[in-house]
Amino acid sequence: MSRLLVAPSYHATHQQLQCTLPPAIILDGSRGMGLGNLARVYAGQECIIVEPTDTKGREDQHGTIAVDAIRALYERTRSIANKRVVIIHNADRMSHSAQNALLKLLEEPPTGTHFILTTHDIEALLPTIRSRALRYSVPPISEHQSRQLLASANLDDTTIKQLLYIAGGRPAQLASLAHDKTARNAAITLAEQASAFLGTTSRYQRLCIGLDACKDRSSARAFIDMALTLASHGLRHRPDTASSDIAERLLELYDEVSHNANIRLSLARFVLQ
Repeated sequence: MSRLLVAPSYHATHQQLQCTLPPAIILDGSRGMGLGNLARVYAGQECIIVEPTDTKGREDQHGTIAVDAIRALYERTRSIANKRVVIIHNADRMSHSAQNALLKLLEEPPTGTHFILTTHDIEALLPTIRSRALRYSVPPISEHQSRQLLASANLDDTTIKQLLYIAGGRPAQLASLAHDKTARNAAITLAEQASAFLGTTSRYQRLCIGLDACKDRSSARAFIDMALTLASHGLRHRPDTASSDIAERLLELYDEVSHNANIRLSLARFVLQ
């Protein structure tokens, strides 16, 4: 059995999927949960992996999975096998035509073939795809487990508290920040910017903070994701309409920016709403 750290409430499911993999499953959870790591553990062998790419065909988690990548699976899964696993990472990045092509495979799966889809945005998948796969939502790990994960990193108490807050129980992100000082310092600075962005009541100041943090598409996604993390923390502790509205609007903003909308205009619309 894998020693990947999973939440106690997910432990039984984690063990079950390692022993018996259904024909098609969807793993959904927040960015930084390590869904790709879980998918590879459940595959348990060599597998076919499909990931988003940029316009030059290079791997890019914010890119697109084109229909040709899914159609290529028809040929790659044609031969009969005792067990073959296809992992589609960030399946929500599939184009509409790619999703329709995948649907045909799910409706008539090749003999011995299993599918694992990972996604951070379950609603972006066609309802017909969701209906043909078992969905498993991967929850955050506990604070106790998070502290266990940080125990070997030799960090001071202040830094540990900051990382616990920033990662919010997302083990892959927590492990990355614990052992990469540059990434850790950048995340702490980003959290401070996002906190100031959410905390100010001045629209002008909020816009200035946002524009300063969002210098390009990559930094904009990171900043909005951090703001969403902090807003989600606030929503758990103060579940009111205003907090829920902010979190929902941040999700929409992240989606706009990820789909190549003008960053400045999208940010301005968010601030002025």
